[in-house]
Amino acid sequence: MKLKNIQILSNAFFYIPLIYFFTGGYNGTAFLFSTLAAYMLAISYSGVKRVIMIALQMICYLGCIIISYLKPELVVPINSELSRVQDICITTAMAIGGMAIIATAVTRSFERKNDELSEVVLRDALTGAYNRRHLYENISEAINRDAQERQKSVVMMLDIDFFKKINDTYGHATGDDTLIAFNNTVRKTLREQDVLVRYGGEEFVAILFNTDHTAGTRIAERVREAVCNIEYPLGYKTTVSIGVAVMHKDDTLDTALVRADSYLYETKETGRNKVVSKISKGL
Repeated sequence: MKLKNIQILSNAFFYIPLIYFFTGGYNGTAFLFSTLAAYMLAISYSGVKRVIMIALQMICYLGCIIISYLKPELVVPINSELSRVQDICITTAMAIGGMAIIATAVTRSFERKNDELSEVVLRDALTGAYNRRHLYENISEAINRDAQERQKSVVMMLDIDFFKKINDTYGHATGDDTLIAFNNTVRKTLREQDVLVRYGGEEFVAILFNTDHTAGTRIAERVREAVCNIEYPLGYKTTVSIGVAVMHKDDTLDTALVRADSYLYETKETGRNKVVSKISKGL
């Protein structure tokens, strides 16, 4: 269990009852911390756990009230100025600690939500691959920097062969399933550090960092074979045409994409279901 949760549970089920019996609820402190504990439990748990924890905390506090009513001798009232000061110091310290826990939990929750929203904005809704916005806003800078520092990267353009025929024959829903299966297969075939982007329609772009011409071509061929081996429920098969461009020091993302696209066009003109890659003169 996380330390934060242990602290909150300790507050809710130990320190608040302790304060109640120490002060007898002086100046409403017992109610204050009971409410504070409920808030802390509410933001620290979700779903059924949240309901259970808050219910248990309320039962615990009601139990304290019942016990103090049946056995009033257990409640130690404040009988001196020193006790009053001690009570104020203890409750203030607990309030600050509790609010700090709440503030931290709320901040982290917002950060997680922001990260999730950012990730949603940068991904294709259908396939889950990154979209062109992510490619140009977040990846292009790294690619351009690597090119200038002579760290080789590879840009692959992939196009599913005869995709329109799949849509026309089996319907757009099957076409969507094909795109999803294609994306998942390519993603599994690429390396962890590689980036896969849905560029548009049935066309995808893969960025292979720290990769030379030989390795990039080998990975592209592995992707081509994996796509050929996808098994679809309706029994049809897919193939893919791939153009591979190795970036050089004078390249930008756009120039590399243009070159990869020209190689992709060459695959379509010479039979499809193949990889075309050439070493640029700028290397």
